[in-house]
Amino acid sequence: MRASIDEVVSATHSLNVFVDEISVSIEETARSVDEVANHGESLASSAVENSSAMVEMDATINQVGENIKE
Repeated sequence: MRASIDEVVSATHSLNVFVDEISVSIEETARSVDEVANHGESLASSAVENSSAMVEMDATINQVGENIKE
């Protein structure tokens, strides 16, 4: 009986260690997901800025083209 109790205690300890490792892994994954979300927002913001600049450049090029025609 004592061997069984010791086995249960050992298995419980192993499970606790395993659960702790999984908890740390989940926390790291959550932080990584947050970082990816932040990078995604930054990328979206940059895309909007670049799009606006491209629209402005297109308008300028069109205006230059019109000026050349005149």
